[in-house]
Amino acid sequence: MQPVLSSVLLRGLGALAGDPEIASVVTDSREAGPGSLFVCIRGERVDGHDYALRALEAGAAGVVVQRPVPGVPPEKCVQVPDALDAMIRLGANYRALYSPLLAGVTGSVGKTTTKEFCYAVFSSFGKTLRTQGNQNNEIGMPNTLFRLDKSVEYAVVEMGMQGLGEIRKLTLAAKPAGAVITCIGRSHLEQLGTRENILRAKLEICEGLPQGAPLVVNGDDDYLPGAAVRPDLEKVLFAVENPDADVRALDIVSGAEGTRFTIADKAHGSLPAYIPAMGLHNVRNALSAYALATRLGLAPAAAAAALALALGLALLPSPGRRSGYTVEWFQQEAADVPDQAFIRIYTKAALPVAVKQQTAESTPVWEYNLFIREENGVGVTVSELTCVRFYKSGKTDIYATTVDVFGERNGGRPSYIGGREMRRLSCGRTADRQSIGEGWMLRGTDDHGNPVCFTTYIPFERYGN
Repeated sequence: MQPVLSSVLLRGLGALAGDPEIASVVTDSREAGPGSLFVCIRGERVDGHDYALRALEAGAAGVVVQRPVPGVPPEKCVQVPDALDAMIRLGANYRALYSPLLAGVTGSVGKTTTKEFCYAVFSSFGKTLRTQGNQNNEIGMPNTLFRLDKSVEYAVVEMGMQGLGEIRKLTLAAKPAGAVITCIGRSHLEQLGTRENILRAKLEICEGLPQGAPLVVNGDDDYLPGAAVRPDLEKVLFAVENPDADVRALDIVSGAEGTRFTIADKAHGSLPAYIPAMGLHNVRNALSAYALATRLGLAPAAAAAALALALGLALLPSPGRRSGYTVEWFQQEAADVPDQAFIRIYTKAALPVAVKQQTAESTPVWEYNLFIREENGVGVTVSELTCVRFYKSGKTDIYATTVDVFGERNGGRPSYIGGREMRRLSCGRTADRQSIGEGWMLRGTDDHGNPVCFTTYIPFERYGN
């Protein structure tokens, strides 16, 4: 969270004496510190009001309460009718300071997976913020909004509910530019009684959408295709089975490595797609992310290609700097790399002289160095390193696949990274003028038999090619 005056953050709720600057909003008194605002929330077992004084002693600039708390100075206190509603209002006030292209995701099931597909797509175009885990309620969603800053270009925000009216509050705070509804299930029948009421609750996400915004819904659902929405919204159907959908998946082929299919888009034609997951439900989730991104103006071919990068254990961040054709993800040397995955990209401008002499002056050359550091003494057997090239025509090409990722000494056998050892994978490739990007995937298993997958996507068009 970026520091903000309390008069801005607390607009519509109250005021703190002296208008102090707020550097964080917390609901756990153990996280309170100088410049924090502590919101006292009463839970089933713990009442935050019992810890208001502790938060102030830790340096909190103020507290938000639902009732007076003995010993808390009035000038340090803002009293509200409902602390959860106040939390949402704080998030809304902070969100209003920034202007990312924000996507909202809701539905009975598949929200979190759809969010991850959306993140994979949007993050290939710029720095993207997403909901962590499934923190999609009155506390989790504002906490997501508090992570916004001026560098964030896109955001993917998940919204959940337990009853009618809850998503309405969240969407009015988040102000999404477009939204996805994954499906209308039965998970809230105990609270809402009927699936019709669940549909009503999920459609509340529309109330935060601007005029003309895309609402992307599941065309295979038995409720959503016929659901009435605001006439000023663009309703977009995605589907596997519904032939009338705007975006469909055709020629679906699943295997141990994932699922390949063709996106048939009425607006943008046919595009190949791959996702590192199996099941028609995941195909639908991927379709929804593609449909939302493209209806918000992102390039269709790049959006389809980026689906391949979803669901990995680590998605690499946006590059830290750009210098012509040179991009470095991190500045550190290999021994200092703190992350699980590291990639550095060069072109001819940054290549050694010996390599330049072997390279046509008009052809950019990209060198990939991927470093893997294992933690807690657990080793990984690497079974596959794959590179997929994506072309402007929509074609894809797997042009580099190897199990000999650490050198010829392995004789093609799977390579092993043991203990806390760091190893380097290096592969130089020439990027032709018709390609739009590359995706890399490393697969293997750790010593406990758990799958390991690192992925990244590099859109060439962002770096001048």
